[in-house]
Formats: sequence, C-alpha cells, structure tokens
Amino acid sequence: MDWNKWHDKYEQQPALQARLNLVAERIAEGLLEKSVEAVVSSLCCGDARDLVLALGRTGWESAQLQGQLVELDPTLVASARQALAPFHALGHFQVQCADATRYETYRDFALADVFILSGVLGNVPTHCYGDLAQSLGQLCHTGALLIWTRSLDERNNGPEAVGTARQSFHDAGFEEIELSRTADGGFAVATARYTAPPRPRRDLGTMFEFQAFEGNAERKAQA
Repeated sequence: MDWNKWHDKYEQQPALQARLNLVAERIAEGLLEKSVEAVVSSLCCGDARDLVLALGRTGWESAQLQGQLVELDPTLVASARQALAPFHALGHFQVQCADATRYETYRDFALADVFILSGVLGNVPTHCYGDLAQSLGQLCHTGALLIWTRSLDERNNGPEAVGTARQSFHDAGFEEIELSRTADGGFAVATARYTAPPRPRRDLGTMFEFQAFEGNAERKAQA
C-alpha cells in the first residue's frame, strides 16, 4: 500500500473530507474543554491533517499543548512534522516514526487528555477491538476524550464492526458521549469519555493487529 498516494484521496473523495471535518471538530471540542493545557495523542496519525485542522479552529493561545503522534511511514512522518511546525508556539509536538501496534512505542508517552483513533479500526480485525480498547486505558487520563472512526460500508462489515467497537470501548471504561455519521452515511465518528483509572502500562508486546487492505485503495478509503 502506498500510503502517501492514499492520502491524496482526501482531495478527491467527499466522504473522506466529511470524516476529516467531523473528526477535526471533535478534536477541537476536546482541546477547548481543557483551555489551558492538554496532551493530545494520535495513533497511526498519517500526515496529521485532522489535528492540524483542529488546531486552526480552536484559537488555542496557550503554550502548554503537548502532541504525541505515531506513524510508521517516514514520508508521512515528515509531512506531519512540517504541517505541525506553524503551531509550535502553542506547545511541543512530537511525531514518532514507529510501529503503532507495539506497546514499547508508547513507553515515554504522557497520559492523554485527547486521544485520536481515526481511520484505524477498518484496518484492525474486529476480534482485536477489545484488546485495543483495553490498551488505550493505559494511555489516557481519567476523563480523557477519545475520538474514533469506522466505515459503515456493508462490504467492510461496517455496521457490525461499529457495534463491536462501541461495546469494546464501553467494556474498557470509555463512556460514549456521541455517535455521529457523516452526511453521506459512510462513516461513524464517535466520542467517548474514559471514566476508569489509568491501567498499568505494559512495556513489551503487540497491542493490536493492523491489516491494511491489500492492493485495493478504494476499499481502504472505506476504513
């Protein structure tokens, strides 16, 4: 999969643009809750365009914003760093080039106040949703806001997978606040509050499986 080429689809597909705008809106709401200082984490962040768009909408003026982002593709990492550079007056943003599926990647992460999980679940087998949800409890403050997305495409078992995700996050201590759908009905965008204490952190092992659609960019666009 050429992930850089795939990201060009944001300029071509209204469904992805709609998801991006809705996710950015939810991120901005989460940041504005904190108002003074916040830690925002993003798993499989791509070129970070959702966070960049959110920062442009918040009017955030504090210099106490900490961003922790993970992306495996080096070119996308470079793009994310460049896109976030204009916001360094607001705080410190670290884009780590690493495997987001490994616990050791998060060894030095601070607990998040806002956690972004956008465009990920469609590439994760549903039997891994429970483990992933439990793992996020190791990375979030009590009261943290989680934003997650999932395609509703029937070809990708979307409605069933969204139901599994909702139950998995609920069981892991994330209380759902809102489940929205993009205007075309193609994507679900959920926000949930982490209500449990942070879980003990694991340092080694696999957090979840990532299985990108092989050779089919159109289906990946439905993730």
